Amino acid sequence: MSKEVLLDVRHLTQQFHLTKKIKVKAVDDVSFQIHKGEIFGLVGESGSGKSTVARCLMNIYQPAQGEIWYKRCKYLRQKRNSKSIKKKCCRPARQMIFQDSASSLNQKMKVSDIITEPMRIQHITPPRGSFVKEAAFQMEYVGLENSFLDRYPSELSGGQRQRVAIARSLCME
Repeated sequence: MSKEVLLDVRHLTQQFHLTKKIKVKAVDDVSFQIHKGEIFGLVGESGSGKSTVARCLMNIYQPAQGEIWYKRCKYLRQKRNSKSIKKKCCRPARQMIFQDSASSLNQKMKVSDIITEPMRIQHITPPRGSFVKEAAFQMEYVGLENSFLDRYPSELSGGQRQRVAIARSLCME
């Protein structure tokens, strides 16, 4: 019995324009699938395009070519100033935890607001009844005390910031 395909990346290519005439390919014809329950690692040398692939998966970058499918939902390449219903249907289910925890958290927001921000943006009612209770639950789940909820990222260690990023991701289940 084959496992459900969660993510299907087909012939992904991404390029960046250095000038109007000069382009650099950061990712060239990458394809892979991730199945339900599978652990997947994308490895490569520095500058090989791993982060670019991740940003394409999160729709931070629009791929130059190729297709990305998430749970049978195809990401559409969008023209500027247009919206896509299919892109929107995948957003809440995907969360990214970046390696650099210092730059991935808003330094002007308290930890409690950082954790619950995705739920607020997606207009999701917290399973535990309030955003405060949800943030406290997620903090406990990642092994941090609730006293950290009123702190700012600059007041945390790198490992604590990474746990906050994990808690933010988990609140979206």
